[in-house]
Amino acid sequence: MVVPIRSRIAPRDPVARAHLRARMVRLGLWAGGIVVSAGALTWLLFLSSIFAVTDIAVDGARAIGNEQVRTVVGDLLDQRTLHILQPGRNILFLNTAAVADAIREHYESIDRVAVEKAYPHTLRVTVTEREPVGIWCRRVSSEQGAAPDARACRYYNRAGDRWGEAVPSRGPLLLLVNDERSADDQVPVFVQALLAVADGLASRSLRVQWATLPDAAPGDLRIATSRGAELYLDALGDVQDQLATLEILLAEKATDSAWMPTYIDLRTPGRVYYK
Repeated sequence: MVVPIRSRIAPRDPVARAHLRARMVRLGLWAGGIVVSAGALTWLLFLSSIFAVTDIAVDGARAIGNEQVRTVVGDLLDQRTLHILQPGRNILFLNTAAVADAIREHYESIDRVAVEKAYPHTLRVTVTEREPVGIWCRRVSSEQGAAPDARACRYYNRAGDRWGEAVPSRGPLLLLVNDERSADDQVPVFVQALLAVADGLASRSLRVQWATLPDAAPGDLRIATSRGAELYLDALGDVQDQLATLEILLAEKATDSAWMPTYIDLRTPGRVYYK
């Protein structure tokens, strides 16, 4: 005889069901609270004006213009994420180092940038521009489709940094350098030598007209002077010693009115050659 076995269904516990419903309600409230809090925090940080950068103060950009730099910074801060948020406008999270780097990348003529937060809403930008002491010109390669005598000219400063585009010109304010070398290296060394020569000649009532770096021996520096004579120097050698040799020669020839050399070669230590 087969006896059917029936599964016994336990009666539902109303207390357990009540506890389950309570847990679900609490979870729903927690989830809703988190969503609301996240939304409120997002609005507070990125959409409201409580922590927003509303004023950008720029100082020091005399050649570029403070307003131009302010526009660049403003465009950077206005960049949007997810088409809505502007995290750059939040003064709490703003990366001032990144702002300074962006300004330097945008303007080659800027040497240093200091960006500081002035709570609650101001960003202060202090710019230090490069001071040009001359114009550095190099011949453009014919492979670039340029004319045979075409030159690319840029400003340079005492540190040997070069930037921008310049028109080749001769004058007492900006020292013109014609770089004819095949290699574009050791620029700071040549700049320091040229400035030392310019200062040394000024004390001897001479003025540098322009300088040429011939593609000959390493370190060759030729200086056209206001008296017409061209000086041959070694920029990689002791420039002050070469100037001292020149001073001795000029003192010896001071009373010789017929002495009008076309060049004076000072590259050999302790010796001078002229023609």
